[in-house]
Amino acid sequence: MDFPNNEATSLTDEEAQRLKPLVAATCSGMAVQEVLLCRTLKYLLVRLSDSYSSKDLEVLLPDYSAMRRAHDGSQVMAVIVTVPGKEDSSYHAFSRFFAPLYGVDEDPVTGSAHTVLGPYWAKHLNTDNLTSKLITFTLSF
Repeated sequence: MDFPNNEATSLTDEEAQRLKPLVAATCSGMAVQEVLLCRTLKYLLVRLSDSYSSKDLEVLLPDYSAMRRAHDGSQVMAVIVTVPGKEDSSYHAFSRFFAPLYGVDEDPVTGSAHTVLGPYWAKHLNTDNLTSKLITFTLSF
């Protein structure tokens, strides 16, 4: 597919402080490697530590109520959480998309997130040909 590019850029120190509670509510204690902001779409891009896999991302349980309380939507309306694919994966990256400020706790089918993820991972993986997968929470017994 051919998506537009929406670049996520570094946070200022002030933004990082202001958005810290939102990141914490989203990531539930998981280690974060990088946080960027796509100002065009008001999407926060959170890359978890590379020690995490798609399975770890799949079981991430954000605190949606805390996410709503943590920010008023003036700067961020949704959060993309991503991890790179591992060497044995057919995907370059995995992600989940949370938008409780839009009234949707998790959106399992969002192309707009990939307009941010594409440029991010293309830069970090040094490739223009990416395969990524948006995953959702799966409860296993």
